[in-house]
Amino acid sequence: MAELWELYYGLKLVQRLQVTKFTVETDSTIVLHLLNAKLEPNHPLLTLLNMCKVYWKSSWDCNIFHVFREVNFGADSLAKMGHEMEMDIHCFVLPPSGIIGVLQEDRDGLLRSRLIYV
Repeated sequence: MAELWELYYGLKLVQRLQVTKFTVETDSTIVLHLLNAKLEPNHPLLTLLNMCKVYWKSSWDCNIFHVFREVNFGADSLAKMGHEMEMDIHCFVLPPSGIIGVLQEDRDGLLRSRLIYV
């Protein structure tokens, strides 16, 4: 549910900023599945999903893709920081000091390993 709320508020912000072409990357395969699924009318997340879809399908060029969290470690670090913050929307003009190193590593293309079970 948290991932869906993040998507909703992110899409809402992008529209308010009048950005017309952008890509959303999520490490949540569940969010992608729910966005593309035909759900029962009584599904508990249906209203939130429909609100996301209204923004997603508006008159702009928006693509939503799955990426592993290791590909965008900066976003993953921000999400982890969010667990320790008060429940609200937080906007940063500058990156929080705790993730500047991670952002630099992402920018420099640092490779991170991922464990895959077979």
